[in-house]
Amino acid sequence: MHTLSLAELAAGLQSKRFSSVELTRHFLQRIERHNSALNAFITVTAEAALADAAQADRTLAAGKGTALTGLPLAHKDIFCTDGVLTTCASRMLSNFVCAGKPLLQTFLLGQPEFRRILQSASMEQLRQRVIATCHLGPMDRAETEAYIVHRLRTAGWRDDPSFSSDAFAAIYQHTGGIPRKINVLCDRLLLMGRLDEKHAFTGKEVAEVINDLRQEFAPANMQVNQKGEG
Repeated sequence: MHTLSLAELAAGLQSKRFSSVELTRHFLQRIERHNSALNAFITVTAEAALADAAQADRTLAAGKGTALTGLPLAHKDIFCTDGVLTTCASRMLSNFVCAGKPLLQTFLLGQPEFRRILQSASMEQLRQRVIATCHLGPMDRAETEAYIVHRLRTAGWRDDPSFSSDAFAAIYQHTGGIPRKINVLCDRLLLMGRLDEKHAFTGKEVAEVINDLRQEFAPANMQVNQKGEG
């Protein structure tokens, strides 16, 4: 059936040589057979296509419909459809070049989870268009301290409150040098210092804040048990 023209397919549906469900299933089977090599389809909505085909058959049986009723269609991914994965024409924009330079350059930033998404089979076409990648690993102990000091200096910090060496060590040990974890811990540490009017942080204060964070994000049953034990 895939060798027939649209006019021939429409005539076949009208004469009941085959149904829309049969026609749709035929094309779905061909997509399943060849798409691993062609990689032409990002998303195939097989169940929805067969449901629409069944509705089209009912419409044709009632003597209604148009010239295209019952014909399965594949459309370019320039449309956003709720619940259907699409690149939304982003590749069309990236293909424009003027005076030897691309009109649009795209930078993708994300957490480690984004790497797993990008490496999935459905993202192969996107990976083919990635020119360069860079993965920033966690900071080491010295970089963690320098990062915290830089953020504090930028905000106007003048060594008050002070941070002892073991405070920086405790922050690094808990966060593993991951910036967003450092930010969360230091935010809470500075808030505690403000409320308690502290002018110096040591490993003891950092440990207290870490314990508070663990209590807040622990499962409810663990919080109840720990309170009961206290």
